[in-house]
Amino acid sequence: MDKNNTFSDSFQVLWVEDNQNIITPFVERAEVAQIQLHTVSCWDEAKKELECDYEKWDGIILDAKCKFHKDSDDNATEFLIEALKDLAVLANKKRRYIPWYVFSGCAKEEVYELINKERLEWDKDWQKGYYSKGEDDEELLKRVKFSAQTRPLNIVKAKYQDVLDSLRECNIKSEAENSLLSLLISQYELQDTKLDEFLIEIRKILEAIYDSMGEKRILPICEPRVIIKGCCLLLSGKESILGKYHYKMNKKILPYIIEKLMWLMVNSISEPLHLENRISRYIRDHKAATGKKRPYLLDVYTFAICDIILWYRNYLLGHPDPEENCKNWQIIEPMS
Repeated sequence: MDKNNTFSDSFQVLWVEDNQNIITPFVERAEVAQIQLHTVSCWDEAKKELECDYEKWDGIILDAKCKFHKDSDDNATEFLIEALKDLAVLANKKRRYIPWYVFSGCAKEEVYELINKERLEWDKDWQKGYYSKGEDDEELLKRVKFSAQTRPLNIVKAKYQDVLDSLRECNIKSEAENSLLSLLISQYELQDTKLDEFLIEIRKILEAIYDSMGEKRILPICEPRVIIKGCCLLLSGKESILGKYHYKMNKKILPYIIEKLMWLMVNSISEPLHLENRISRYIRDHKAATGKKRPYLLDVYTFAICDIILWYRNYLLGHPDPEENCKNWQIIEPMS
């Protein structure tokens, strides 16, 4: 996921339109449908927005007779051919087509043959192929919204809002949020997530949680990097070495189920993960035993991480004071 992706109550749609007279009333109508339109006047500006933050956009509306460059003349043939070609290149690179719609004041013969077949992936039941300004405005907004609502990212945001809210409430760094979204979205996408890629995302989330626990002094601060097995040992009430010191907890923190889930994931990730052999023997054995390229166990890990995040939020609500938290662990002896 893109780091700059942010949550919003509205769907984000890029509109390439250079006629100022129609922009304001259509933007206002779109807002009623929970669509936030961001207008640019030429394709160069639109392409820059897409290249800057591709995942931000839920849809694209193209004025058929628009400018390719800022100083170009309005020309439907040049604009649509080049814009649709660039969109295909971006979609192949990003592995996702952003649904686009041609919104035109032109006659059918000027634009229909320029609109390529890719639009059939998300708008095949609109046989006209494009939307006429002043005639199909409401239909266009309805279809843009429906497509945005069925985007896996937006489904996940709505369905797992409590978990995503908890991440932010705990001030867990944004990389963990991006990793969690990637795992949740993988349930809705056709391509299988590679095992090593999946485990990297699991590790990122665990490291971010343990890093946050260090900031809250629930755990000692891990330097130079978080040691996930050592942190899990301490949280389970066992002695552990982190960095230069040997620590112990006065009492365990993890509830029984959370502890077992956390250990299952920690033991499945080779230490350290950045070595060439990223998949632990436990996962390799499980993959062989089930005969699946992508075992269902990976979905179990995703939902287990969600429960761990929710538990951590609730734990912080009852233990907000770092000075009190650090009283639960102590150094046994410095390591030589």
